[in-house]
Amino acid sequence: MISSIQDNLTLLTPQTIKDIHETLMNHSRILVVSAGQNPSLKYTNGGQTRTALQKTVLLDGPYKIGFCPFAEVDRELNYICGQARQWIRNFPRNPFAVGAWFHLILIRCHPFEDGNGRLARMLGSIPLLRAGYPPLCVLLKWRHDYYGGLKAGYDGNLAPLADSFAQTLQLALQEVQGLTGAVI
Repeated sequence: MISSIQDNLTLLTPQTIKDIHETLMNHSRILVVSAGQNPSLKYTNGGQTRTALQKTVLLDGPYKIGFCPFAEVDRELNYICGQARQWIRNFPRNPFAVGAWFHLILIRCHPFEDGNGRLARMLGSIPLLRAGYPPLCVLLKWRHDYYGGLKAGYDGNLAPLADSFAQTLQLALQEVQGLTGAVI
């Protein structure tokens, strides 16, 4: 489905994003922790936005991040798709910057209960694929730079995230070359 969008940006719609999310999360489960109850696993509501679920999501970790209120997610997702079609079409010279922007704005919206990072990396790959690059690659050992780039993006500076994407792609290609001996 991503390759279809890369070839035809009119397919980049909220419904397509919901369909991709549903496929992506088809067998994923999340840990649910409720006060006074034992933690349990439940399947993710694939393809259903937080507006439909009326769910607030809080990210409690090294960075405290505020997301779009659930009542506004569907409207915001529609706006994001329109802007992304324009950015991808009109700014092809720096696909890493456009990919970083698209990725960050999806993360900031956080349209789904779970799987937003995976989805944002997939969709953020569209400008790269259109420019002939491989999709985004964030290996575990490079996650620190990735999270630092996200933090900088939240603070208004997309350059570290775009640089992180370019650098991790270059390093991943070097690792593949080392494994296969192929010239890339």
